[in-house]
Amino acid sequence: RIESALSHLPCRQADIVRKIYLEDQPLKDIAANMNVSSSRVCQIRNDAAKKLQGLLADFRPTGS
Repeated sequence: RIESALSHLPCRQADIVRKIYLEDQPLKDIAANMNVSSSRVCQIRNDAAKKLQGLLADFRPTGS
């Protein structure tokens, strides 16, 4: 489900989410590799999290 949801995010957001949560890379390393600040990585991650909440809500079973 998560990979499917990630495929609906812009590439940059999906890459950051994968690196943080699936590859356990530190924010400062991601920021250095992307030539942005750590705070920018956090902003992108937060934007992605909001989008993922909506996307994953579509997968929740209804009822019960």
